[in-house]
Amino acid sequence: MLQGLAKSICVNAKKTSVVDNTPAAVNWTNIVINGTRFTTQQITSISSSITVQVTASGSPGTRLWFKIDTTVPSYTTSTPSIYGFTNVAAFPVNITVNNNEYLSFGMGAGIDRGGSSTMTVTNTSDSNTVLDTFLMSF
Repeated sequence: MLQGLAKSICVNAKKTSVVDNTPAAVNWTNIVINGTRFTTQQITSISSSITVQVTASGSPGTRLWFKIDTTVPSYTTSTPSIYGFTNVAAFPVNITVNNNEYLSFGMGAGIDRGGSSTMTVTNTSDSNTVLDTFLMSF
């Protein structure tokens, strides 16, 4: 009887899986209207999808764009829309990311120049942990 109970405990223990929704550290670079207009980081070390939320301090308008890729992206022009990016129409914005996917941010052109906004990327799947902040200068 004890042998059967021990086997049952082992089988049930193997069925239990722990969800790891804390990704490895990321560091998106600042994006600048007259310089680097894209920044990409790979989300790794998670066992299920996570939701990240992007908030903005300042007034970025609709300049921020984002995209999820499954392979290493290489963006070479300054227009996020031609690469299939999604424009952020309002903040905060929630984005679902899976393990090993690349989350990229890009900046579209704006009418006015000389402003900046700090973007904060928070993991809402892990107690609203801040993953990173980056500056967007336009």
